[in-house]
Amino acid sequence: MQLILEAQDISGVEVLSPDSAGYLDVFGMGGLLRLGRGLLAADLMTKLQCQLRPYAQNPADVDRVFQHAFEDLAAKLAEDRIGDALSALTVALEAVPRSQQPRRPLVGVAGDIYTRIHPFGNRDLFRRLETLGLEVWPAPFVLDIVEFCWRREMSERFDEGRYKEAAGTALLFVRKELESLRIRYQLGTGVERASEPGYGDILALAEPYLDSGANELLILNVARMVDCARRGAHGIINAISFHCMLGTVSAALTERIRADHGQVPLMTLLFSGKDSPELDTKLEAFAHQVRTFAAAREANEPKSWFESLWR
Repeated sequence: MQLILEAQDISGVEVLSPDSAGYLDVFGMGGLLRLGRGLLAADLMTKLQCQLRPYAQNPADVDRVFQHAFEDLAAKLAEDRIGDALSALTVALEAVPRSQQPRRPLVGVAGDIYTRIHPFGNRDLFRRLETLGLEVWPAPFVLDIVEFCWRREMSERFDEGRYKEAAGTALLFVRKELESLRIRYQLGTGVERASEPGYGDILALAEPYLDSGANELLILNVARMVDCARRGAHGIINAISFHCMLGTVSAALTERIRADHGQVPLMTLLFSGKDSPELDTKLEAFAHQVRTFAAAREANEPKSWFESLWR
């Protein structure tokens, strides 16, 4: 980025890529905690939007509520009144009419941190899947990476005998967890699958496929796919950008993940910033596989004694 700026003869712009300590220097403790609260709220709001939109009488109503809610979140976050924004969101959602329909098959979306979540990067993947009769389970935006890096740094510093630095990171992590509890309480219990695996769980999920010292983005993406499979997703998409090295490596592991989890439909999609004429065809075929997998799982689920008696 710095070279591009220089080539364009643009001066006075500094490109920063701080570690956790660097973020503390840039934002200060108060600013860093406020940023963390905002990112967590945005993550949970995105999950809630995907959870509610397929079951609204008019999905556009849900989008309008959340468009205003994200703008309100930014404004209230600047004033450190994030609770007011979340309370207003819950009130607005109560007025959105719901449709009476069965739960749709659930599709988890993994991939690189930009492509998997951004409508431009993934060609509006979430809404395409919803049009095909599916419900989307989005991955976190960035907080899972921050938390993983903090825990890894803390462990490494303890191992190296840098106990003072490790203790500082640990205190910051504990404070962050307390702040997270506040956000989750304010948004209520309506967000399904709000919890994400912790540091040890992530390493355990990725262990059959990767060394624990592998790149953190790669570990998190593989763990994300495994977590979706073990927690009931009927299909998984690995959305990656064209020529992404980490995405390519994770794509090479998908067949092993699929085989280890009952042949759950698992597809890697490459996005290059341009519309692909094959995308709709691929998604239609994938949606058919997901519906078939969901129906087979439901048929094989054990029935209670009462249900068995009356069938």
